[in-house]
Amino acid sequence: MTNIKYFIQSLKKKERLEYIEKNKSIIPEMEIFESINGYDIDATIKNLKNMKLKYKELKFKTYGTLACFLTKVKAFQYQIKNNIQYMCLIEDDNIIQKGFKKFIESKLYLLKDCNMLRLSRWGDGYVTSLNGAKNIVENIYKTGIISNIDNQLRTCGEIEVDKTPLRSVCKSNRGDCLQTEKISPIMELKLVNLSY
Repeated sequence: MTNIKYFIQSLKKKERLEYIEKNKSIIPEMEIFESINGYDIDATIKNLKNMKLKYKELKFKTYGTLACFLTKVKAFQYQIKNNIQYMCLIEDDNIIQKGFKKFIESKLYLLKDCNMLRLSRWGDGYVTSLNGAKNIVENIYKTGIISNIDNQLRTCGEIEVDKTPLRSVCKSNRGDCLQTEKISPIMELKLVNLSY
């Protein structure tokens, strides 16, 4: 039996709870990994400071994009802290299909040659090994935040897996991340100049 934990990254918004319940009907042990709320600017900045990540650049300059980045890094850190052999993390605007768990388990062998599996072109989900999560976190702390998380993860050694049995109910780049307040040029300069 493979030790893999399944998580849904979510703000637990009412309209997303329906999707979460559908996913849990297929994988009952799936847990919510609570997202940093990009609608809460102070909390997002506080998380950035607490994580001591160096902010350099985001393509989509919103607090939601920053919060999403930080949440994914926190998920990888959680995997490391809790010694989770394999972790599957999907976003809450995805609905998994029957056979998802078997599909993921059948692809774990690919993690011998990379740090993570990308479950769609746009990063609707990821699977990481414990060693892969360590490498990803180390890489991100070395480089800092240099792009949106799904783009930056492309530089961390991944394999994109085709025909994943999951479907997004939200068009790419139309989710909560881009609905949040934009980071102003003045605030971005402040974030770049944060010192730890």
